[in-house]
Amino acid sequence: MPSELYKKLISALGISVLLAFFTPIHAQHSVGLHFAVGKSYSLAPVKPAGEKGYYSVAPGFDYQFAFTEKFFLYSSLGLLSTGRHTIDSLKWGSETDNMGNYVPDPSLPHKSDARVFQLFGAVQTGIKYYLTEKRLRLFIQPYLEGDVFLSNRNTTLYFLDNGDLDTKTSTAEPFIPKRKFVFSAGFGIGAEWALSDLFSVYLIADAKLMTTDVTPLDKANSIIPAIKTGLWYNL
Repeated sequence: MPSELYKKLISALGISVLLAFFTPIHAQHSVGLHFAVGKSYSLAPVKPAGEKGYYSVAPGFDYQFAFTEKFFLYSSLGLLSTGRHTIDSLKWGSETDNMGNYVPDPSLPHKSDARVFQLFGAVQTGIKYYLTEKRLRLFIQPYLEGDVFLSNRNTTLYFLDNGDLDTKTSTAEPFIPKRKFVFSAGFGIGAEWALSDLFSVYLIADAKLMTTDVTPLDKANSIIPAIKTGLWYNL
């Protein structure tokens, strides 16, 4: 009998510890807004010599729930723009003399600026762990993200030697993505400042690996380092 009572007490204690860990302590639910800006870089093994980083923008809505004072679960819903940017030098077959020498024609464009823009719907979920407990709190934030393909646009600008725009082409179709749903994984380090009991602002240095193909022929991931800022409202 004492043994059974002892087991029950141990079980009750274990349950109490679990409940204490997973029971909210203060201002457990928060909603907010965020805006991130960064650059997308291709990790393709073979890339065009003139490929540059492409600016990436990601606005969205946030929700988080506190398990303890330091440990939070959060999720967000928003948009993610990414793409490729390539600058190439151009030579034309007509720019040769009778001896086979290259003779530039100033009436022809000699620079192309090609940009591939893609838009995704982004659903992100992860954990946030606060490293400090002061008014200015430092935290780390690993996460996973699912990205749903929405649209694509290819734009190419051709420039003359003096820098003037010669022509521009821009197409949205036809484009068939190799997959319409891709995954990303990321990690952020940030700081949050409590403005009051209800509002706080934060800033995160973030980077994520995106398993997507920007063009149908590419078989490479992209890495997107970014800076994200946002506002929390405690419910």
